[in-house]
Amino acid sequence: MKQQRKGVIRTVLDCVSPWLFFFTKHLNRIHIDSEPHLPPEALNCWREHVSQASVYVEYGGGGSTSSALTMGSKVVISVESDFKFHKALKNLSKSKSYIPLYANIGLTTKWGQPLFKSPQNKWIRYPIAPLIELDKRKIIPDVVLIDGRFRVASTLAMILYCIGQSTIFLIDDFRDRPEYRILLEFLDPIAFHDRLLEARIKPEIKAHRILLCFIKYAHDYR
Repeated sequence: MKQQRKGVIRTVLDCVSPWLFFFTKHLNRIHIDSEPHLPPEALNCWREHVSQASVYVEYGGGGSTSSALTMGSKVVISVESDFKFHKALKNLSKSKSYIPLYANIGLTTKWGQPLFKSPQNKWIRYPIAPLIELDKRKIIPDVVLIDGRFRVASTLAMILYCIGQSTIFLIDDFRDRPEYRILLEFLDPIAFHDRLLEARIKPEIKAHRILLCFIKYAHDYR
C-alpha cells in the first residue's frame, strides 16, 4: 500500500511539475552562466574546437553561448525554444555576427521542452532554424553543438546541410542515450569526452536515408 501511494504521488508530481515550472518561470529572473554545463573533459574539447571555429552553431543556448561570444570574431548561431530564455540570450551581444534564433514550438517547460507532448507540425521549426540562416549567408559551420531539444532531428538536419564538409559535431549526453545511436549511421566517431561525442560526417552517405530518418525523428523532442 505504501509503495502504491508513493507511485501515485510520483505520478501526480510528474504531471504537475511541468505546469508549475511553466507558470513560475515568468516570475524568476533568467541567469545565464559563463560556461557550458559540461564535464571537464567535454568542456576542454568544446573549447578547443569553438575557439578555432569561424562559424559555430549550437542547438540549446546558455553558458555555451556567452562563452563562445568571448572567443574572438566568429559567427555564432544559437537556437532556443524557450522565448523568455531566448530574450535573455539576445541581450548577450549586439554584434551582427551573433544570431540568436527563437524556434517557436509552442509553450515550453524546463530545458525548453514542449509543455504539450502530442506532436505538432510547428516542432520542425527547431531543427531547421539555423539552416535557413546559414543558407542565407552561404556559410558552412565548422562546429555544431547538439545540446538542446530534438537532438536526433537537429543533427540529421545539419548533416544534410553539411554533406561533404569537415564540420565537427559535438553531441552532449550521447553516451547515456541509446535513442541517439541511430546517428552513427551517418557520423564517424572521433572520440568520446565523458558523455560527449565528437564526430564527423561519414564520407559516403545517402541523402535520402538522412531525409527518411529526419521524418521519423522530427517529432522526438528528446
